[in-house]
Amino acid sequence: MARERDCQVVLLGSNSTRLAVHALLSTVTGRGRSGADCTAPVEVCPRTNVKFVRPFRDISARAVARFNYQHNLYGLHEDLDQSHRALQSMCKDFVLHLQDQQTSTVPTILRTTDKTKRPVTMGPRCSMCDCALEEHWPSL
Repeated sequence: MARERDCQVVLLGSNSTRLAVHALLSTVTGRGRSGADCTAPVEVCPRTNVKFVRPFRDISARAVARFNYQHNLYGLHEDLDQSHRALQSMCKDFVLHLQDQQTSTVPTILRTTDKTKRPVTMGPRCSMCDCALEEHWPSL
């Protein structure tokens, strides 16, 4: 859609808490190291050269909610299909519970995810999200 509208930069509203949940969800669902591609501060789609920027990456969901409350702003909620909703809610509850006990949980998850990112290669990529695919799948 960005390419159709001739946009070169797309700003995304993902905050650090949402990205940490997404990183854990990517690991749980078997996406491996390619989950780091979706949590980076800046991501460039190699096919279209569209740049995706996450300006709220270092701001927690709690800080965003506080700002929204103070300024009478309301956000949109994502509606996922039933299979992903259970896993996402478990990962979200887990991260929020840990974050309440230890405030460095979300930044630690994001820093760890950044460290697992592979160097950019021209290998096989997912046709849906354009993330790098794992080259070798374990045999079953």
